[in-house]
Amino acid sequence: MSPCRVECRHGKPGEFLKLDRQLLEETLRLNTMSHLGIAHYFGRKLAVRRRGGLILVGAMGAENGIPCIANDGGAKAYVHSLGEALHYEFKPLGVYVTVLATGFTNTPVLEKVRLRSEDHADETDERRAVRI
Repeated sequence: MSPCRVECRHGKPGEFLKLDRQLLEETLRLNTMSHLGIAHYFGRKLAVRRRGGLILVGAMGAENGIPCIANDGGAKAYVHSLGEALHYEFKPLGVYVTVLATGFTNTPVLEKVRLRSEDHADETDERRAVRI
C-alpha cells in the first residue's frame, strides 16, 4: 500500500461566531473533499485489484465536539462517517478501510485553545486509535 497523507493545517482555532466565514468554508472543503477524493480515486484502483486498504485520518474531536475547533471537529466527523460507510461497502471487494482517530497531540492549535496532551495522558490506546 502506498502511503498518501492529507494534512490540513489550514484550520484556525477560535470562537465559531468570531471566525471568518470564508476561512471556515475553506477549511471544511479542504478537510472533507480531500478525503473524498482520495477514497474515491484509490478505492476504485484497489477494488479493481480486489485487495488493499485505505487509512483515513480523523481526530478524537470528531467523537465529541471541542469548543474553539467546532468546524474542524465537524469536518473530521465527516471523515469518520465516510470511513465507516466505506468499510462496509468495500469489504466485499477485498478492500479494507480504517479510520485512525488521533488523540491529543501538542500542537500550536491545542495551545491556542488552552488544551495540552498531558492533560489526557491517561487515555487508553483504544481511545487513541479506532479501527472501524
